[in-house]
Amino acid sequence: MSPKKSGHKMLPKSVRLTKEEAELLRQISEAELISKAALMRKFVLEGLWHYRLDQAIKRYQEGELDLSSAAQVAVLAIREFMGELHRRGEPRGVSLSRLDMRAVAGMRKG
Repeated sequence: MSPKKSGHKMLPKSVRLTKEEAELLRQISEAELISKAALMRKFVLEGLWHYRLDQAIKRYQEGELDLSSAAQVAVLAIREFMGELHRRGEPRGVSLSRLDMRAVAGMRKG
């Protein structure tokens, strides 16, 4: 659902790009048939998502968050978060001792 349809107010933000970066943005915009503004928004949202995921994984690895809480921070289902951990080669792995009962129950439902 777009932010306009969901009632969220859109706030303008600006960014400075080098000529080369602006040219690359233009090329991608033309290739993808999407406006430069929409493309920049897409890139920002993807970057924010990756940042949130990275932070959730870091906090999980440091033991600050349990699996369920880390998945919530990442805005992912527990199974999806576990998949991200696996893809990134989480060294400690995910053991049953690290799962809380809510996480186990959530995995059974999903």
